[in-house]
Amino acid sequence: MRRTQEEAEQTRQDLLDAALTIFSQKGYTATRLEDIARASSVTRGAIYHHFGSKSDLFLALMEEATEVGNSAIDKAVSEGGAFVEVVTRILVYTFNLVEDDRRFSEVMALQLTTPDVEALAQRRYDEAQELVQSISGFFRVIIEQGELRPGLDPEIAARAFLGYQNGLAMLWLANREAFSIKDIAPELAKIFVHGIE
Repeated sequence: MRRTQEEAEQTRQDLLDAALTIFSQKGYTATRLEDIARASSVTRGAIYHHFGSKSDLFLALMEEATEVGNSAIDKAVSEGGAFVEVVTRILVYTFNLVEDDRRFSEVMALQLTTPDVEALAQRRYDEAQELVQSISGFFRVIIEQGELRPGLDPEIAARAFLGYQNGLAMLWLANREAFSIKDIAPELAKIFVHGIE
C-alpha cells in the first residue's frame, strides 16, 4: 500500500512538472489536458484522478509556489530584529527566490500572464485580501511600537509593499537579462523602508 501511495505522489508530481512546462510553452488557454497527459505519459483519467480540471492543476502549481514564498517570508521574520531588518530580509529573500528558484519564477510568470479564468480570478482576489490583512496587521503593530511614523495607514502601507514587491518581480520577469534583482535586492529594500519610515 505504501508503495502505491508513493507512486501516486510521484504521478501527481510528474503531472505538475509537465503542466508547468506546457503552460509555460503554450500559455494557460492554449494548453489542453491531452498535452499534459502526453508529456507526463499518463491518461487524461489520471489527471482527473489527481486534479479535477485544468484550473485545479494550475491552482496546485500556485499553491506550491505560495508555500515556497511563505517559507522564505517565515524565515525572514523568524530571524527577528527591528522592523527595518525584518522588512529588508523579506524583500531580499523573496527577490533572491524569484531569481534563484526557476520553478518559483516560472509559476510567478504564469500567474502574471494568465487571463482571469474565473477560478483563478477568485483565488487571486482571495489571496490578495488575505495578504493585505496579514501585512497591514504587521504594519499596525510596528506603528504602535513607534518604529514607523504615527500617521501611516497600515492598509495603504501593506498595499504599497505588495505593489512594490510584485511590480519589481514583474519587471525582472519581463526582461531577466536587464538586471539582477538578487544583486540589487538590498538597495531596493532600503528604498522601500526609507519611504515608509
